[in-house]
Amino acid sequence: GAAAVAAALMSAAGEGLASAPGQVRMAAPPGGAGDAGKGGSGSCPEEQPSQEEDIREYGQTLGMDAFRDEDLLWVVQEAFNAPLPASWTEHTDAEGRIYFFHEVSNESAWEHPMDSVYRELIGLIKRAREDTPEASEEERALYIHKHLREVHQRALRGLEHWSGPYASPEGEYYYHKVLKVSLWECPVNTWEQELAIR
Repeated sequence: GAAAVAAALMSAAGEGLASAPGQVRMAAPPGGAGDAGKGGSGSCPEEQPSQEEDIREYGQTLGMDAFRDEDLLWVVQEAFNAPLPASWTEHTDAEGRIYFFHEVSNESAWEHPMDSVYRELIGLIKRAREDTPEASEEERALYIHKHLREVHQRALRGLEHWSGPYASPEGEYYYHKVLKVSLWECPVNTWEQELAIR
């Protein structure tokens, strides 16, 4: 949450930026590198990267520099283990690759839906370090507060066309009048999850 980000902002001042914009985390097929340390079959243990190497590699896709941003590994670990938001499901294609499906938009993605949130958080921390390396704790708290206000406005816009709950024999549901879709899960929960992460 905000306290964790504030702690990261207060840690050692970052020097420069070395990000990997636009990179996408693509899940490995079962038994591949993504299953390292989980008993994947068919590979010698010395060929499988350690979980720490997986985390560092994944961190690079989120914009973390493995050497300069060592103190942000906890953010990457949290992102690596992030649960799916409501209305998202995980699937495996015919080639064994993991992908994610969003029921509301009826779209699929290779990237975990929370990766963009963590990528944005890491970018926020790095920008704050670069823009205000000598900032006081109060100044950094204001920086975070401004970010959280922006995200809150995004949430309000994202919830704008949802209504409900409506009663049905199967239970309560919510309706999006523009997309013309309904959900059993309250759309507010997704934004609450994202705001809690921040």
